[in-house]
Amino acid sequence: CTLASLVTRPLHFVLECAADEIRDGLKKAGKTVLTGASNSGGTWTYIGDVEEGKKNGKGATFYSNGQIERGEFKNNFRHGEVDMIEPNGRRSTGTFANSEMRGTGFRLYEGNVKYKGGFYENQRSGPGVLEFLGGQRQEGNFKAGDLSGEAVIYRADGSVMQRGTFEKNELSVGKRYDANGQVIATVNKPLEEQKTREAAQLAAAEKQRQADIEKTAAEQRRKQTELAEQQRQRDAKAAADKAYQDGLAQMNAGQLFAKADELASAGDTAKAREVLRALVSRFPDHPLAAAAAQQMGKLADSAASRAPQPATPNNSNASVNGGANSANSANSGAGTQIACNENFDAYLNSLPSFRSAGLRTVRQALRDEANKHLANVRSGRAKTTEIQAYRQQMQEYKTAETQALNNHKQLSSAGVGRAMCNPEDGSQAMAWAATRMGIAWNTWAINVLQCSAGQNNPQPLPAFCPY
Repeated sequence: CTLASLVTRPLHFVLECAADEIRDGLKKAGKTVLTGASNSGGTWTYIGDVEEGKKNGKGATFYSNGQIERGEFKNNFRHGEVDMIEPNGRRSTGTFANSEMRGTGFRLYEGNVKYKGGFYENQRSGPGVLEFLGGQRQEGNFKAGDLSGEAVIYRADGSVMQRGTFEKNELSVGKRYDANGQVIATVNKPLEEQKTREAAQLAAAEKQRQADIEKTAAEQRRKQTELAEQQRQRDAKAAADKAYQDGLAQMNAGQLFAKADELASAGDTAKAREVLRALVSRFPDHPLAAAAAQQMGKLADSAASRAPQPATPNNSNASVNGGANSANSANSGAGTQIACNENFDAYLNSLPSFRSAGLRTVRQALRDEANKHLANVRSGRAKTTEIQAYRQQMQEYKTAETQALNNHKQLSSAGVGRAMCNPEDGSQAMAWAATRMGIAWNTWAINVLQCSAGQNNPQPLPAFCPY
């Protein structure tokens, strides 16, 4: 009965046989006695070979807690073939190094569980057999105490239960059998884990693909919404432009001139010039056409905005309110009321500069028309048949005057003169003043033609004569 040969013997035999072999070796050991304190707080007594005051050689150590160690020692450590019985009933017999079981050995665990095979650092490691109470056993490779590597698990009757490669006591690759030896399951955990990983990767890729599709669809929806909004804005702008152009087409010359002044005062010089062009194009013979042409030239030369500024009278001694209060007629109410032959500058000086400039342009245009008209009369080119055209033109001015005055009344409860200072209403007030000058001009022209024809029933000249 040698320790090396016991590996191939049944487990119920090997423990006692190995222990007997170790005890037989103790018969040749010395009888020196050593004592000491254990790490657990108890004491121990050693009988055997001693060298330099330490356990060296063969001997036996008896602990006060009941633990017994028989076999070989080196420098107080279990080293060599040792049989150790612990207080909890566990018994280990085999090769030790530095007090740890390392190499071939046998161990009886609590619950009558038995193991024979390799050990490393006091744990099952290497080929071995682990037998449980009732007869079930594991045969194969162990690592760190667990069944790991090629192994077979047997039932108590000796039939194979599992065979294959194990990891930490679990079958990793192999087969499971029933009591009749039939395969009931084929196990391949690495393959299953690989398939699980691949499935997870496919699922993640599909999820990402769906996310990309949704992102692309969302971007397309955003672009479509943006394009639809841009189209809506274009349509709205086109509709607004059409309505604006339709509105211009329905305006007379005075209204167009007033609209151009309103746009220029708001800083929109481009549209102001567009309105002035419409005036010149539709009413080329109208007295305001020349004024409109001059105004277009001024707007084209100016790169700066013509946004309305706070009202400041040209003449520091004259205010809009003062001018309105000094009015001689309740019907006009715009600046200083003047008679036909009075100085028109008194009226213009009572207005804000950005209003008086426009009226000065209108006045100059009408003066130019008057000079041309007088030249025609003196040369004999003027004809009394033109009276009807002047009357029709004067009626247009009167219509425009009424409309401008009504617009002003809807915008402001103040007088027309005060409205000159109001950027929201000033253009209507200016249109009213311009039409008043137009009416005066046409009345003067009709009277001149009647006088040249020998008619002595001139019409009374209204205020705001342009000459």
